[in-house]
Amino acid sequence: MVNDYRYLGVTIDRRFSFIQHIADTKRKVNSRFNMIKAITNLKIGVNAKMLITLYKLLIQSVILYAAPVLSNGL
Repeated sequence: MVNDYRYLGVTIDRRFSFIQHIADTKRKVNSRFNMIKAITNLKIGVNAKMLITLYKLLIQSVILYAAPVLSNGL
């Protein structure tokens, strides 16, 4: 029997706790956040508007994907 099932990028387990999905999302966000931190450490300088755009593109989209499904169970 399968313990986890991935459907449209959302990992669903037998108890619908979404623990694995949250762990995967956290891993994705951390790796993308580290990319943004590396960009801010460059000596060329990145302005605040560019950082906000990068956040929205790389991190916010991952966090908001399937958020209504996850909040439905709370």
